[in-house]
Amino acid sequence: MVVNPVIKLLHLLSPKRCVACGKFGSYFCIDCLKKIKPFFHQRCIVCSRVSHGGATHNACRRRRSLDGLFCLFKYQGIVRNGIIKLKYSKLTDIEEELADLISANLQLQGEYETLGELEDFILTKQPVVTPIPLHWWKQTKRGFNQAEIIGNIVADSYDLPILPMVLKRKFRLKSQTKLKIKQRAKNAKGVYFVNENYLEKGKIDPMLNNILLVDDVTTTGSTLKEAAKVLKQMGAKYVWGIAFAT
Repeated sequence: MVVNPVIKLLHLLSPKRCVACGKFGSYFCIDCLKKIKPFFHQRCIVCSRVSHGGATHNACRRRRSLDGLFCLFKYQGIVRNGIIKLKYSKLTDIEEELADLISANLQLQGEYETLGELEDFILTKQPVVTPIPLHWWKQTKRGFNQAEIIGNIVADSYDLPILPMVLKRKFRLKSQTKLKIKQRAKNAKGVYFVNENYLEKGKIDPMLNNILLVDDVTTTGSTLKEAAKVLKQMGAKYVWGIAFAT
């Protein structure tokens, strides 16, 4: 693999340091990696009760609800630091290490048979991976969408197609981080619409009947639930979500 000389120079001037302990060499050092555990306690996105693989309980499902949400890690410690660094320090070269982290998680979850219905959905429906979009102004300022970076890793892990522009954002949201549960849902309402390039006679293209939405961090799931509702309103049949952390 040919390394861009500019990137190589930047690495020499500012070498990688662990996002948790500051040790030089990588963004996730071996000692800190040992402290990261997969998130095994998946819950139904509607009632918050335990759910195998994060599937929405049959009694909780509605016509336009998210069919399930699977979270990879708890949003704390080195995972939280990694996301913050990716978002605000623009460490886009962290992608390779994130890929290793996600792949190891999915492999372990598979061995423990905790992927549940998500794995069935992926294997039988072969969904299109679609990252939750940023507002164009924020993406232009940041230079990338962290959900798209994670989406690419998930798509590669399962050999799935990825379409990063299926959804668009109508307007900028207030930051969800300081809002309460009801405020988060209100803040996310009506913010997404389906890109007209993926519509056919007013309905979503049939190739998008099955969709795997990807987000970096989810707390209440308001963003993913709103995106799923919009996709199903336009004709999508099954919509699952996967988040790097919760």
